[in-house]
Amino acid sequence: MPGMVRIATADGSGLAARLRTETAEDHRRAETSSFVTDLLDGALGVSDYARLAVQHHAIYGELERAVAANDDPDLEPLLAPELTRLGALEADLRFLLGDDWASEAEVLPATRAYVDHLAEVCATPEGLLAHHYLRYLGDLSGGQLIRRVLDRVYGFADGQGTAFYRFEAIPDPKGFKAAYRDHLDALDWSPERQQRVVDEVAAGFAATKAVFDDLAAETVPTI
Repeated sequence: MPGMVRIATADGSGLAARLRTETAEDHRRAETSSFVTDLLDGALGVSDYARLAVQHHAIYGELERAVAANDDPDLEPLLAPELTRLGALEADLRFLLGDDWASEAEVLPATRAYVDHLAEVCATPEGLLAHHYLRYLGDLSGGQLIRRVLDRVYGFADGQGTAFYRFEAIPDPKGFKAAYRDHLDALDWSPERQQRVVDEVAAGFAATKAVFDDLAAETVPTI
């Protein structure tokens, strides 16, 4: 992705800036869910974090199937194998729940709805781009703060339990994210296609919040 040239839209802002600014409120609503704040405050147990990892496994399983099936050359530079999270999630789940973790995994209704939505929309380049951007750039950004908090609050050590948030194959996350955004801005897509991406990112944040709400409905904070 290095070396891409930014191409501004008619109003002077590229697709990357539009995604950030036009979905900011959707992002805020998702990340301030009570489940997230309780988890990061240490008010929930490790079992609640494990339940979140189970939902992530279902979501990333579907997303990474769509990535593997992609045949759109516009997206190919973005679909770096270094981003793949499924193996890391399975390592976390083995640590959190044991080798038999799949027998204990409960995929919640909101997660099933999210996965079904991904299966439908990620068959299109706009849908796949939207959810790829939302998930992986979030993992490389706010996910790093989440990892540090989880390690401190729940006593995880040596990367065990938080492999999902660790991108060992990406030594320069800041540079990687900059190159990713450069490629977004270099896409020669019509305003209508760009708007579909923006709308789908907003839908992805809403789906994420619904998963958090389902998780919160089955938890009782301890503090």
